Amino acid sequence: MILEVLEGLKAGTITPVAQNEEEATYLKQITKEAGIIDFSSSAAAIERQVRACIPWPSAFTALEGKTFKIWDADVLDDTEFSRVGGCACAAGCEPGTVVYSDKHRIIIKTGDGFLQPNEVQIEGKKRMTMDEFLRGRKIVAGTVFGQ
Repeated sequence: MILEVLEGLKAGTITPVAQNEEEATYLKQITKEAGIIDFSSSAAAIERQVRACIPWPSAFTALEGKTFKIWDADVLDDTEFSRVGGCACAAGCEPGTVVYSDKHRIIIKTGDGFLQPNEVQIEGKKRMTMDEFLRGRKIVAGTVFGQ
């Protein structure tokens, strides 16, 4: 779409319209704190935060005392979580708790729904897929992020 707009501006077929200053809003500068993941938020809000914080400050939490960045994630609702093999006991877990884990993925309970990280990075290591990460480090159900 941007190419069409640029070509239209060059050809003179698009007329710029001034912004209505009364409807304009101010957005404060993004800080590193904007990347801190609050798992009591909905899975959809966290997934949007992950995308919004690329490349900086990145969306992050803590895992075993180290910074754990999530670079890509999917949102799962209750039905999708059940299809994966998740159990009903997840309802009693606090947000940020790993409620499902296997050799290829983990699923984290949030305030509303479930988050499945796809690409992650732990402090001192490179970015990698969750599958690659779990080959070198085990995360079991019951692990709590943010502590």
